Amino acid sequence: MIDEVEAEKELLRKTEPAGPNLQARLQIGASLKMRHGKMREIATGMLAASAENPNLLEPVRKVLGSVYQDLQRKSDEPEAAVLAWLVVEGLESITMHNISPFSEGDCEMIAKAAKRLLDKGIAR
Repeated sequence: MIDEVEAEKELLRKTEPAGPNLQARLQIGASLKMRHGKMREIATGMLAASAENPNLLEPVRKVLGSVYQDLQRKSDEPEAAVLAWLVVEGLESITMHNISPFSEGDCEMIAKAAKRLLDKGIAR
């Protein structure tokens, strides 16, 4: 799963225009694209495996820590980048675990709002 997200980010890097918060736009774009398909099965498997052995999630913890550090270091506006990332990851998590109250239209609206946050930043 980690490798698939990284591969998706590299594909997006070829088409994503330069601009603010590029690293965050790549991370969020990859997460949104991966939302469909087998990710729900993977999430269920991860949850079951981590209940038996929490150390199995250590690679995921490391990757998330690395993503967080990259967003802080490589973003034009780290607060907006981290907030948008959290929104998308939270949305993806509740969707993968089949507990989301949001319709597909709601998910699209939330994704667009996160992208606007990356483009326009946080109003001060």
